[in-house]
Amino acid sequence: MSSKFWKRSELVGKQVIDTKARIVGVVDDFAFDERGGTALVVKRDGEERIIPMSTIKAIGDIILKIADEEMAPEAAPIEIHPPTQPTQPTAPAPPEQPTQQAQVGEAPKSCPACGTSNPQGAKVCRHCGYRFKEEGPLDSFKRIIRR
Repeated sequence: MSSKFWKRSELVGKQVIDTKARIVGVVDDFAFDERGGTALVVKRDGEERIIPMSTIKAIGDIILKIADEEMAPEAAPIEIHPPTQPTQPTAPAPPEQPTQQAQVGEAPKSCPACGTSNPQGAKVCRHCGYRFKEEGPLDSFKRIIRR
């Protein structure tokens, strides 16, 4: 069975839609990691998002991506290193205390791509990897004024 290969020029500019009929964005570039994994760099509203090729269901006039809700959680890669000391069980970490900002009513950041709630200072979505816009010093001030 032969594999289908795509040139970068065939992918850039194609619209990416998920299986829930939601627009993910437009392919801006192609990326790969040190292990040979490949991904699409997709932009929407000026935000860049990395979409692993393993989540792509079909490529045609558009690119069809498996919706985040339909994906099984991916196992993290395991690196095996010989232990330097015998490991001892540790007590579970205490629950995180709300930050000073959260106590004054600062709401969590919701991902515009998948809707997952993220900590206010997050740079990327913890569920889908969506890269949030950087906020300038006046942006948080404007958000407070709008309330």
